[in-house]
Amino acid sequence: MPGLFRVKTYVETQESGGPRTPIETEVTLSYDEGGAYTYELPTGTTDQSLILIGAAGGVETIQDFFVMADQNISLKIGTAGANVAFTVAANRPVLVTGTSITALSASNASGNLARVKVVLVGT
Repeated sequence: MPGLFRVKTYVETQESGGPRTPIETEVTLSYDEGGAYTYELPTGTTDQSLILIGAAGGVETIQDFFVMADQNISLKIGTAGANVAFTVAANRPVLVTGTSITALSASNASGNLARVKVVLVGT
């Protein structure tokens, strides 16, 4: 179902004793399909797809996504077997906009159940 994906960011750095350097942005993007989901990813899970192809509100091509988990997980962007995973620390957000990918997967080797919040939008 078509909708809007709004992203507000505020990032600030400050060196010891130095001035603050803030960056603020706000972007609103339109999409054809998408939604917000929460996955429970058991420990030991490898390359679990996070894209809901053909499901109600499913996305076939991801244009923008947000992922955050309560445990350390790893993500692969693109075909799981063909790409290198990168680690996402617990409670740290990952936001990617302006892309065109057809696969996004997660693995959990944390030793605990990971609750993964995902927002996917695209076509």
